[in-house]
Amino acid sequence: MKKIICPLCEQDYLMKALICKTQEHIYVCNECEALWKADQTPITPENDLRFRLYLKSQGLEPTWDSIKVIEEEADV
Repeated sequence: MKKIICPLCEQDYLMKALICKTQEHIYVCNECEALWKADQTPITPENDLRFRLYLKSQGLEPTWDSIKVIEEEADV
């Protein structure tokens, strides 16, 4: 496992987080709000989910308060 810089924007490391209401683990970029499910591999620019759109699609508030950051610079 290693820390990964966001493959979409290349501006920040991916954070590991938990969607509070669903308990789903995700990786998210704080800079560009790209999101990947924790079980989604490989993590590439072509398969990212947009943070706000994904939360909305799950019937959740599309805000940062909807997640709990577990690891700032996550090992992926």
